[in-house]
Amino acid sequence: MIARRLQYLALLIACGALIAGYALRGIWPGCVLVGAIGLIWVLGLVLRWQWISSTMFLVLSILSGLVLLVNAPSYLEVIAITAALIAWDLSYFIGRLEKARTAEIARMLEANHLRRLALITVAGLVLMGAAILLRIQLGFAGAFILGGLALAALLQVVARLGYQRERPRPGQPPK
Repeated sequence: MIARRLQYLALLIACGALIAGYALRGIWPGCVLVGAIGLIWVLGLVLRWQWISSTMFLVLSILSGLVLLVNAPSYLEVIAITAALIAWDLSYFIGRLEKARTAEIARMLEANHLRRLALITVAGLVLMGAAILLRIQLGFAGAFILGGLALAALLQVVARLGYQRERPRPGQPPK
């Protein structure tokens, strides 16, 4: 199953980025803590603890926020959060995927989900990269409105990708 391997790879990237951020500032206890969190997350996945992904995603999010406080490069936080979010999403998707009736349906669901996840991840990384590179001074009201518009646009994209129905092929009656 590709999704499970991608999940472990995403966890490795998330923890690696945070460890690099703490190591660049010489905060070795932070490196050990992130490594331990990563190992606990993997152990929880192996033991099929349902709550582990949400809890560890929250902990890694807090630790990635702390990386910024120690003036580590901001791209490391972006990489860590993105990879942790992918691992979190895939953990819940794998749970649903295991309930598929046939292997063919599971492969189709996996391909569709990974395609949507890749599209949303790339779009998010491009936008975050632009936000890091472009420095624009906004007041609170402007930032709030711009953030709301971006969130509304992202929700529309996710909704359109998530509820996309299969179109009938020519010559086939609609379902």
